Amino acid sequence: MGSLRLTKRADTLFEAFDDETLASISKMPIGKPFIATVDDGDTGSLSMLKTWRKWMAETAVVMAANGCTMPGYCDKHGNLRGKRKFNENDAHELFTMRWLGSNEHGVRYSWSMSRKNPYAVVAPKGKRLFAMDRHLEWATERGIKLTIPNSGEYAKLQREQNQ
Repeated sequence: MGSLRLTKRADTLFEAFDDETLASISKMPIGKPFIATVDDGDTGSLSMLKTWRKWMAETAVVMAANGCTMPGYCDKHGNLRGKRKFNENDAHELFTMRWLGSNEHGVRYSWSMSRKNPYAVVAPKGKRLFAMDRHLEWATERGIKLTIPNSGEYAKLQREQNQ
């Protein structure tokens, strides 16, 4: 039985595998069983994660100023009680689910940089870039100013994408 390691492309959502992986697939004998292991590829850098978290803080400030609140707690009957100010962690949870979504099992994609948590589904770099583009577009439509560091990975990927 043969074995094959597949690596997903991290820089695009539309091409699942890189050229080297596709060449390896074409060399596999037809009709013979083999084991395939799929890696998610590159997950991006810490600067991309820091930019995302900065955006969530900036977004939360505007949303809280516009009256957005969160329930304080849920009582034993399931009723929401009290209110608290909308914060950057609330924004992170909200927009991570909205822009990154979940996998086929309903598990939310994660911005985590490590694969140590067996229950986390780490989002690849291409999916993260897509989520950041969507959030930037959403914020721009609402007049929310977001900081984009010139030296960060997000700005670098944007420049590469726009060439």
